[in-house]
Amino acid sequence: MCSFDTTLRALNADWHVEDGLLSARIPQPRGGEVRVVVEAMPDEGWDWVVWRVGGGRLGVWHGVCALRPDAMLAAEKTARLLRLAPNAMMRDADTLAASA
Repeated sequence: MCSFDTTLRALNADWHVEDGLLSARIPQPRGGEVRVVVEAMPDEGWDWVVWRVGGGRLGVWHGVCALRPDAMLAAEKTARLLRLAPNAMMRDADTLAASA
């Protein structure tokens, strides 16, 4: 049993947990999907990445957080923004990561 809620209710998806790696496949309303991964870094912190399948280099967003819940929240927020405004998300990943 996980020590956190594994449901991404607003995104119609669930976190899958295996060997400390958290991942989710989020269906998009108009087809396609977004994938999310949160992973512990070797020294400290948690790395997160969100990408639109088939989105190419401009379809990837990532960041690092000190705590797992913060990384999960940042990844979820990014996926939610991508779902709400997919065309507006084609901006610089650093700008998005700073706002997440």
